[in-house]
Amino acid sequence: MKEPSSSKPYAIRPIENFIKDPALIEIVAAYAADDLPAGAAQAAVWNVNSEVGWDELASKLTGTKRNINREPYFSRDEIQGAMAIVAEARHLTAGKKVEPRPFKLPGEKREAGEEKAAEIVSPGDEISPKKDAVEAEKPKAEAAEVVKAA
Repeated sequence: MKEPSSSKPYAIRPIENFIKDPALIEIVAAYAADDLPAGAAQAAVWNVNSEVGWDELASKLTGTKRNINREPYFSRDEIQGAMAIVAEARHLTAGKKVEPRPFKLPGEKREAGEEKAAEIVSPGDEISPKKDAVEAEKPKAEAAEVVKAA
């Protein structure tokens, strides 16, 4: 697999257009909302998306075979956390189906009758409780700034 290159054009696309597993989308959304630790989230994603087993993830080592000191890639806590993350994501998305979102790059014309992406709800669209709390605190913080300025 080639590494990303700054000389290539990239565009952000809806995850639903590439990933069909709602549990994987749920995990990515939770990680993006800063609700999951990185190591456990990575192990969970490898398990779900690449079907890497828990034993294989637990035995994975850092570095290459040429390295003398190779540490475990994931700690026991990260593997246990990943198992819990996958179980919870599967539970939350049981029975859900991923629907691709209509998507046009800026400048592309929309066909007649096409829905706007905002009109389609998919797994991961729900705002996490942590994010709700942050949003609820914004008006308070803004009000405090106004009071300080006065």
